[in-house]
Amino acid sequence: MATTTTTNSTLFAPPFGPLNAVREHVVRNAAPLNPLRFLFFFVAPCVIIYYQALLLVSPGARKNRGKRAALGVLGLAVMLNSWTNYRFVSPELNAFNNGFTIVFLHLALKFIEFGLLTNRVHDPYMALGRSRHVAAVDLCINSRMVSLGSVGLDTVAGPPNASLPKHPHVERHLRHKRRRRHPRPTTRWGSVSRHARHAFVHYVVLDTLLALLSLVGPDTLGAPRGTRNVLDKFIASTKITVLPGILDWVLPAGGVRFFTEVCVPLVIWQSLSCGYHSLAMACVGSGFWEVQSWDVDLFDAPWRADSIIDLWGKRWHQMFRHQFIILSVTVTRALGVKIGSHALFLLTFVFSGLLHAFGELSMDPLPEPWKLGTFFVLAGLGCAIEVSFKRATGHRVKGFLGRIWTWTFMYFAGGLATNAWLDGGIAGCTLLPSGGVGSYTAPLVLSRLCLVERI
Repeated sequence: MATTTTTNSTLFAPPFGPLNAVREHVVRNAAPLNPLRFLFFFVAPCVIIYYQALLLVSPGARKNRGKRAALGVLGLAVMLNSWTNYRFVSPELNAFNNGFTIVFLHLALKFIEFGLLTNRVHDPYMALGRSRHVAAVDLCINSRMVSLGSVGLDTVAGPPNASLPKHPHVERHLRHKRRRRHPRPTTRWGSVSRHARHAFVHYVVLDTLLALLSLVGPDTLGAPRGTRNVLDKFIASTKITVLPGILDWVLPAGGVRFFTEVCVPLVIWQSLSCGYHSLAMACVGSGFWEVQSWDVDLFDAPWRADSIIDLWGKRWHQMFRHQFIILSVTVTRALGVKIGSHALFLLTFVFSGLLHAFGELSMDPLPEPWKLGTFFVLAGLGCAIEVSFKRATGHRVKGFLGRIWTWTFMYFAGGLATNAWLDGGIAGCTLLPSGGVGSYTAPLVLSRLCLVERI
């Protein structure tokens, strides 16, 4: 009985149950990353998955499946060795431990998928002259599988990959009325200019937000080591006056909480978009990628979402959607059950919660992973509620009332995730080089728009 109790306590012990020992080993023993170690830490797995993808987009993919599987095993071994032995030890760089662990989990699923796929992945741009090498790199970085249709167990991403037309199909994201009013540039210079402009704007907003969080709460929100209930401590010790000398309106505690929590998804949106457009600028500018292949932005105006399904199914980034669907299908087939759309929504969001929670394995200090997992499960529950509403009424959630429902739900559910990240010191981490544009714009915002005082 005592042995059983001990085993159960180990399996369910917070924060990661049976993986607690792994986390403790990594945090205590991992060596700090330097440029030479970074080559083995990140570059080596990328080289391996490139060769795996090269075999997958080449003729004879069915015959080279064994080679791809072997490369997948090698990639997983190299990546696991790197992750368990190296990390960012400075608290100011702790956010990168989270980012790289999520990337490694993403790559691990790619290694497995690329090793198990039976048929060749057809890149429709190869018919237009794209080389196999560029197609292989694109398959590695094209996590949303844009223009590739349905690949493998993911059968809901459009027509099957093997039956795609020779010319790449137009993504549904580009069919909005505002896209017809403001079409994408068709020239290489125009496309590079668009991506450069977007990357710069996202960088300015991101650096300004990070600088603001650091300036208004240097020992609370801006402390990289984090602390429990940091947002409550910040609100209790801070007075914010909007438009000092003009309006002189003291922002109530609820308003301070709202604007602070909104900063977290804004930082995620701006950072990922800045990275995406920077990569797009480099790829299109290199001349190896077609202009239209980078036309589908990573985010699609998330503020326009009028339902939770609209937000998570299209407007927020879809980088992990393909893998969540594969995992969901794999689990249901292994259990021998058929599930409806309600359960599918919940299952995919469970995997999303697991990805973001386990992405914190090498972090120290550690945001509370159960809060992140709960947030994503609640998001899946919200989607299931909308499916039930449509079945009961014949109308989907949309319009003005849909927006009220969506953002009210996301604000209260999202508080779990934002508070977890803030408590973990994420807002105090160094995400961009110091001395950037935020060091000029943030003080300007504070001097013109609001006065922040310590109580």
